[in-house]
Amino acid sequence: MTSGIKGVLISDFSINNLAGYLSNNSIEQPVKCFIAPFNQVHHTLIDANLECWKHQSDFAVVWTLPERILKNFAALLNYENFDFADLKKEVEEFTSLIINASSRVKLTFVATWSIDTTQQNYGILTTKPDTGIINVLAQINLLLAEKFWDQPNIYLLDSNKWNMRASNNAYNPKLWYLNKTPFNNMVFADAAKDIMSSIKSIQGKNKKLIIVDLDNTLWGGIVGDIGYENIKLGGHDPEGEAYKDFQFALKMLKNKGVLLAIVSKNEERVALLAIEKKSEMVLVKKDFVSWRINWEDKAKNIVELANELNLGLDSIVFIDDNAHEREWVKSALPEIFVPEMPSDPLLYRQFLLNLDCFNNFISTKEDKYRTKLYAEEKQRTENIKTISNLEEWLKSIDIKITIEKTNEGNFQRVLQLLNKTNQLNLQTRRFTERELITWISSDENSMFAFSVTDKFGDAGLTGIIGVTCKDGQATITDFVLSCRVIGRKAEEIMLYAAIEHAKNKFCKIVNATFIATEKNKPCYDFFKRSGFIEKENNFTWDASKTYAIPSYVTLILKEY
Repeated sequence: MTSGIKGVLISDFSINNLAGYLSNNSIEQPVKCFIAPFNQVHHTLIDANLECWKHQSDFAVVWTLPERILKNFAALLNYENFDFADLKKEVEEFTSLIINASSRVKLTFVATWSIDTTQQNYGILTTKPDTGIINVLAQINLLLAEKFWDQPNIYLLDSNKWNMRASNNAYNPKLWYLNKTPFNNMVFADAAKDIMSSIKSIQGKNKKLIIVDLDNTLWGGIVGDIGYENIKLGGHDPEGEAYKDFQFALKMLKNKGVLLAIVSKNEERVALLAIEKKSEMVLVKKDFVSWRINWEDKAKNIVELANELNLGLDSIVFIDDNAHEREWVKSALPEIFVPEMPSDPLLYRQFLLNLDCFNNFISTKEDKYRTKLYAEEKQRTENIKTISNLEEWLKSIDIKITIEKTNEGNFQRVLQLLNKTNQLNLQTRRFTERELITWISSDENSMFAFSVTDKFGDAGLTGIIGVTCKDGQATITDFVLSCRVIGRKAEEIMLYAAIEHAKNKFCKIVNATFIATEKNKPCYDFFKRSGFIEKENNFTWDASKTYAIPSYVTLILKEY
């Protein structure tokens, strides 16, 4: 179990139920909540000395009702005279308070404003510009988004989604009059789920790979028995249409950056023929990074596939229609997330899209082309098998490494790598946006980004090294490299860059301290053979000496 986190909950209604769901639904990461004084939102945001702020909390949640926090919106709901310009001013003042208060915690989540749309008296003019209730609500929520979009560590959560799932039961007037709780517990449960999903995403704990079965999962029927021509997929058949839509949903996640793979008990030739020849297939061979289609044990196949892709089992989701196979994988490989699939394929798409483990808070170029990057790596692996000498092979693939400082253009990718990379990671430091901005802004600190290309393709920004120079010594604080490019000399280039930077800053010694985790032994192994002198997990290099790098790697320096 990982260490717990703490949160401050701020609201103009009784928010104890949310605290309960956050505390009780977080077995992996226990949460302790501190509730701000009831209905004192402005006071709480202004006064940093209140008790609720004294616990060094990791996050804050600000969830308010628009009619209670905005005087002009309350007037609009009551069909009284209101001034839209004054309402916007109220919103801007409120966002300023949140921005100021956000410096007290690492993360701030703000729930969008919503109202009970099931009330009939809103009538047909609700969308009229600047006066219709729904129109005005949409505008003030857009204003929230505009004010927060460039604020590191403030994230807007869609409260309307929580209400929609609860349908007509979202708002509960009895609970309001009894204890000032406006919502049904289903709303609070969904809110807690959304908040925890967002926190895990920011911590880099979202899932990276979906492994799917084939028969009665991607299509209806057993292809080995009925042939690919007769499997249910698309057409005018309800189940066939549902299977096709399920594939569309998987393709959407793939486009988002989630990897797809296959583990299926089948004849590989027959199964791949279906994928290649069935005209209704949405997913094609190139959408899958790898597959194990055979009659072997599925748990064994999954482990082999994870090793091939260099991914931890805790980053995998396994989807199979067969309850027996699900239970076996769940039992044999408890680190893997094995969700319970519905028995009805008409519900497959909804089931997949309701999973909250693919929640990205950053979208980068590398995410969109991740499947292509893994395919290129597989090609490299196959190619190296034909060459007996690794060094000769590395010389033949035309490696180019670009070095640049962390900047506005690469910042999000740098942040993503810092928070998601586990194996080749010196100290596994995690950052929020604000923390990383603050660290980089110090004159003593520098963070460099490394992008790797070769004749097989562009691996993108895959390496980071952070260096602090102070009192004649340079300390490597962060050494992070994606597993995709391990062994392509990027590791050595990164150390070379750090040492050259130390020389430019007139440092005599370069230090690096390894902090062990369950997963980062590959980083320790690299430093052991790096040429640095080791003493009790501390590695040092005499900065007067040049660090040797291979001549066949082309270096491209940007803002170095």
